[in-house]
Amino acid sequence: MQTVFYIVLCVINGIFSLTAVLGNFATLGAIWKSPSLHSQPSNAFIFGLAMSDFGVGLIVQPAFIVCLINEYTQESRSRGTAWTVFKSTQAVFVAMTVLTLTLVSLDRVAALTFHLKYNCIVTFRRACSALCLTFITSIAYGISLPIFEFLHGVLSTTIVSSCLVINLLAYLVIFRIARRHHLAIQAQAVEVNQQSGSTFNMNRYRKSVISMLRIFILFILCYLPYNFVRVCLNFEVWNPPLPRDTVLLALRFSGSLVYANSSLNPLLYCWRIRELRLGMKGFMKSLC
Repeated sequence: MQTVFYIVLCVINGIFSLTAVLGNFATLGAIWKSPSLHSQPSNAFIFGLAMSDFGVGLIVQPAFIVCLINEYTQESRSRGTAWTVFKSTQAVFVAMTVLTLTLVSLDRVAALTFHLKYNCIVTFRRACSALCLTFITSIAYGISLPIFEFLHGVLSTTIVSSCLVINLLAYLVIFRIARRHHLAIQAQAVEVNQQSGSTFNMNRYRKSVISMLRIFILFILCYLPYNFVRVCLNFEVWNPPLPRDTVLLALRFSGSLVYANSSLNPLLYCWRIRELRLGMKGFMKSLC
């Protein structure tokens, strides 16, 4: 039974590793090659999210497979070091994902709150600078794990909880203001052309918000089971304690679901963002 468990885990992560690399490579290529895409600040944040997911497929999941093999073969000499390196690397990309999703939410709030000055406030260069700061912060966060384990734990709780709260508040603000704008347009529009233009812009904005909200919800659904298992283990809520094999089963499979998020995001881009879907098709055709 244990052998089947590890084989299934390795196969699942091997498949999702390949799909994450291919899907996010197509996303990165589409944004990079299409002038209409890589000049928009919002797409810069999607580019950063795709980079994080690409790293998960290229580095984190293969490293996870190696750690699983070491765990199964009882390679005690390399197992501790392998898991430490893996956890530190994983922390970097998880932090990148969480922080970039927060930037996406704040960007959508800025677009709605300062819609007349948005292009002056949120420029492509500033978006890239914010992404660079996010990447530097994520690397520092990952390095802190093997050096200052207690500090890493504090940072982990602070970063994740703060970003989740910020994201939830951001989307609440977005839908509240968007509803107010929609009602104001219906009640106060005098000229037909003005009304049509405003409605079109609001509809396009609402579509982009819904797309980003779906990405955030997908992130929550993929990360929630693993965090639930971790919380239960830390507070020892299971009484009597579960067998070690059962705990490992829950941890490893819920962890695999976390990594599957990196493969599902490109599918969501293709489904919800037409410009990006066309850009990905064009980029893949140029490689053939």
